[in-house]
Amino acid sequence: MKKATEKYIKKLDELKIKYATIRNDSDNDDDILTIDWISPQKQSYRILVIIGEKDVAMRVFSIVEADETKRNQLLELCNSLNNKYRWIKFTIYNKGEISAQIDAQYSEDNAAESLLQLTMTMVRIVNDAFSEILPVIWS
Repeated sequence: MKKATEKYIKKLDELKIKYATIRNDSDNDDDILTIDWISPQKQSYRILVIIGEKDVAMRVFSIVEADETKRNQLLELCNSLNNKYRWIKFTIYNKGEISAQIDAQYSEDNAAESLLQLTMTMVRIVNDAFSEILPVIWS
């Protein structure tokens, strides 16, 4: 397990944020964790955290799914969300799934703080986006 991952996990434990370790078998592979979260709108989602040597990728797959008849509305929504939130990229997949992703580099010196800040940025933006996503899905 990478030192950055160890520091991040320690911080998550201190804050009582529940996570699961998916893979951290060797120092050569990226460490992978998941964090389950529930939005204020009671929508649950999972953040996939992939920690490399000096970079991190965070993904939230399938924030919501809609039927293909809403594809154009969802595409417009993703464009709007991408213009509004510069840190996270929202994407739409063929089946009407909206996902979010963030990529960043971190310094070993402040790995725990940087990774926690990115996690909370992802949570805040995804939670905020639900208020725009759900009306499109339910319309």
